[in-house]
Amino acid sequence: MRCLLYVISFALLLSLSGCYYDSVENLYPSLSQCDTTNVTYTGSVLPILRDNCFSCHSNATFESSGSGNKFEDYPDLKVFIDNGKLYNSITHQSAFPMPLNAPKLETCKIVIIKKWIDAGALNN
Repeated sequence: MRCLLYVISFALLLSLSGCYYDSVENLYPSLSQCDTTNVTYTGSVLPILRDNCFSCHSNATFESSGSGNKFEDYPDLKVFIDNGKLYNSITHQSAFPMPLNAPKLETCKIVIIKKWIDAGALNN
């Protein structure tokens, strides 16, 4: 009986200590440092696209390596925003996860793009 009490106490102690550091800031430090206060196309989204998408989807490369999809000009990009293909691709929820043959974008970058889309994807 005494042994069972020790086992139960030990299991309870382990289960309680496992949650001590499970806070959003500790689990996802990049989100606590992710500034989404003033998200704009030119200041926030365009640099992400330039760094992660334009190697294939720029005006110069879209035909050869971007499957005919270009994002460098806002009107061209807006088509992929409106049909949901850009967001679904960068979150790997489509048949064509992007960036191609690479891990998903950092969570903060996805959050910035999503906030911009939810605000109307303005050309600002």
